[in-house]
Amino acid sequence: SPGAFSEVYVRLYENFALLTIAPSKSKIKGSLSPTTVEEIIQLLNFVASTRMYKAVVLTGVGSVFCQGVDLMYLCSDHSETRKERALQLAKAVERLVLALSSFPKVLVAAVNGVTTGLGVSLLPLCDIVYASEKATFNSYSSRLGYIPEGCSSVSLNNYANSVLNEMFIFGRHLTSTELLGMGLVSEVFLAGRLMEETIPRVRKGC
Repeated sequence: SPGAFSEVYVRLYENFALLTIAPSKSKIKGSLSPTTVEEIIQLLNFVASTRMYKAVVLTGVGSVFCQGVDLMYLCSDHSETRKERALQLAKAVERLVLALSSFPKVLVAAVNGVTTGLGVSLLPLCDIVYASEKATFNSYSSRLGYIPEGCSSVSLNNYANSVLNEMFIFGRHLTSTELLGMGLVSEVFLAGRLMEETIPRVRKGC
């Protein structure tokens, strides 16, 4: 058994695991707190060590895939608490990037909707990225005055172009079709067909 989860949903198929990002404690839907990150890593470790499972599929709930780090987690009236939480979040992001980049089996992202910040940065760490035609991609880092998280300067370097720069610098929202043209998305599916297309492909491919 992979254990208990409260911030993600896990469904085990015959040869792969489906992980749905569904934080219950955050006010930002689809965001990643240290707890959510640890649960994702927990499942990755379980699949990596279990012979019968060959892949993990990452997806989100409803119209949101992943809205990046949980910025509400950083909110506090006390400066020391904010510093402590910022450090915890930074270390969690580092662990997540390392876990995804070193995952020894197939990693598939099924991007169902809004993908922001860290959510975008993690896509190049996946082997295959499928997306709904309604998915959107953007970054708020420049507006908030910090460097894009999740080693995006490295992970997105192979896709570097002025369109991505516009997303990071000006906050432009990109579409699935635009990311498909860059090679960051493998295939775009009609709205409502994403999981109907993804699950059979992963089941057959693994």
